[in-house]
Amino acid sequence: MSTTPRTSTVRETVAETVWRPNLAERAAQIYLLLWLGEGILRKWGPAGLGQPLYFARDGFIVVALALLLLQDVPRRRVPRALAWAEAIVVFLVLVQLIVEPIPVGVGVVGVRSFLGPLFVVHLCWRYCRPELFWSLARILLMMAPLEAGISLLQSLSPQQSWINKVGPDAYVVIFSSGEVVRASGTFTAAFGIVSYLMIALPLSLGMVGSDKITPRMALLNRIVVLPSLLLTCFVSGSRSAIFLAVACLVARLLVARAAGDRQLFRQVLRLAVPLVAAFVVVTHLAPGVLTAFQERFENAEQSQSTSDRVNDQLLLFTEYVPTVSLFGQGLGARAMGGIAAGSPYGWIENEPGRWIAEGGLLGLLTVVARFATGIALLVWAWRWAYRLRQPELFLLGMILSVNLFGGLLNTQPTQQGATAITVALLLLPLLGPLSVPSPHPGRRRLPRVPAD
Repeated sequence: MSTTPRTSTVRETVAETVWRPNLAERAAQIYLLLWLGEGILRKWGPAGLGQPLYFARDGFIVVALALLLLQDVPRRRVPRALAWAEAIVVFLVLVQLIVEPIPVGVGVVGVRSFLGPLFVVHLCWRYCRPELFWSLARILLMMAPLEAGISLLQSLSPQQSWINKVGPDAYVVIFSSGEVVRASGTFTAAFGIVSYLMIALPLSLGMVGSDKITPRMALLNRIVVLPSLLLTCFVSGSRSAIFLAVACLVARLLVARAAGDRQLFRQVLRLAVPLVAAFVVVTHLAPGVLTAFQERFENAEQSQSTSDRVNDQLLLFTEYVPTVSLFGQGLGARAMGGIAAGSPYGWIENEPGRWIAEGGLLGLLTVVARFATGIALLVWAWRWAYRLRQPELFLLGMILSVNLFGGLLNTQPTQQGATAITVALLLLPLLGPLSVPSPHPGRRRLPRVPAD
């Protein structure tokens, strides 16, 4: 059986084959839709959905994996590193429940926060085909106009308006400046919309000038999707969103230049037109929002400069090193969910510091390893973006590397979902074809992408 991976373009996929998602791919699509839509249910749905929604996404993936395990369906062998990571998390939590006086519910929160993203990657690697990449990308990009419209309406509306709800009887309490609220889109918190932009904006920019999408999709991306995403950045009230947009725009041009694009000037125009269009729209429709954003930026710089913020994100974890214990205080013990479940410890906002406090020596080793992992990921993403002619892979890899360095992977459920989706999008284009299960799975090797 040939193990050569499929690297066909979307035109070939659409024109020559009819891709029908299997059970695993349906599960991945539903996971993404739940990540995008659970905030809508929390904010504008009936009361009492908070607790079920907290476990809905990951619970759905666990059920799908269990069903697939019982079926004789085509699959790949899971990498040993992924299997070891899953086993270590489960083992550590079991040991901590014995050694540390923490409730079982805290351990459940810890397992969810660390195993949730790993299970999504497990599902995609083992059972999904490369075409799923474009299906997930379409879902994400189709949400752009809705996110832009809701975010703009939120920033223009009073705090007590229905659009600014964050729960059945709660309203947003975070403001850009004055009475201009921080937009959150369909998510329940402002960082949710930033997490969405961290995935959708690299995808949209990577598809500008790409020959792997249909002309219709390319046109919609340029005139609807990309301007909507940039508009969302402008009205989000987030410094991170603006830095993200600038970094992705520069990186996209660097990729085009490195690839020897002879139409680099045309690429610049393709990127400049949506940017100008988004700025003109927000200037005419919401000038007060831009003013509030500027004031917030200045106030934030005075209270904590960007350089100090970056320094804290990278090195604040060193304050927790002297107090590190062998097994830690328990995965989930320092998270908001764990505290709600009965953890006796306080919340730690800094994610690397939380890993050290919760995971002990193993958490410290993981924090140290993230620097090398982030650098390796950048090199890897550049290599495959160039080889597969998919610039979005490098942009996604760049964002994931920044999140590795800054500790923005699994502090909140929204971040956990964003991490899982980003890693899945990075892996899917590289996967080879599925094969019938072998009676001797231990003797089979993973399909590898051959060098050009």
